[in-house]
Amino acid sequence: MSSTFSVTRDQCIVEALSICGAYDITNPPGTADYNSVAFTFNCMVKAWILQGMPVWKIQTVLLPLNVGQNLYQIGPYATGTGALVTTKIDRIIYAFIRNTTNNDTPIDQLSFQEYNQYGDKNAQGIVNSMLYQPGTDVASGIDNSTVTTYPVQATAGYNLGLIAQVQLNDFNVGTDVPDFPAECFMGLCYSLADLISLKYATSMDRINKIEAKAKIMYDAMVDWSQENTDSIRFMYDRRGGTW
Repeated sequence: MSSTFSVTRDQCIVEALSICGAYDITNPPGTADYNSVAFTFNCMVKAWILQGMPVWKIQTVLLPLNVGQNLYQIGPYATGTGALVTTKIDRIIYAFIRNTTNNDTPIDQLSFQEYNQYGDKNAQGIVNSMLYQPGTDVASGIDNSTVTTYPVQATAGYNLGLIAQVQLNDFNVGTDVPDFPAECFMGLCYSLADLISLKYATSMDRINKIEAKAKIMYDAMVDWSQENTDSIRFMYDRRGGTW
């Protein structure tokens, strides 16, 4: 027995086409079908990122801070002094400073406007706020994402911690494994079938059934991908000696 079941991009494509009724053993997909559906597959996953998925791609990223530096490139093609090469970051959820004794202190995450309203950008001290500016992070390196700290770090040995939602991997070749837990694989297939149904489904009735089934499975994926803990907890006030 095992619990390591996985699927590839092309297996998902075959399943989606089968759900549409456009594939069977005697009528396998051609190269043009794979290319067309793979394009839709990548677009679908990118669109899901806008909706806050997925919780399983939230990671802690540590950026070592240099004394006297406040601007750092961060991402897959980051370059320059203090640059941190890491998976593309979609958004920062929470930021903190880790000091030389590994104690963490929360810091403010600023908007571009808030940062511009700050005073002397060259003031030095212990970082208490940061600005993340996402770029396209393409291979040319023309528009890399950056992190700007405030004030400028004055003491060595500190790290900026970022709780970040990172980018899902692309499907570049047929053997690529979707960057999703196994529990999401059927939802992926039905959601993909829904998007390609107008091109591949064999009847309007089938299109309607695929759409309904895909919605159920997508909603289940979204519900499952949310954290179960509450960020705010209310406690009883026992100062009066009673409950």
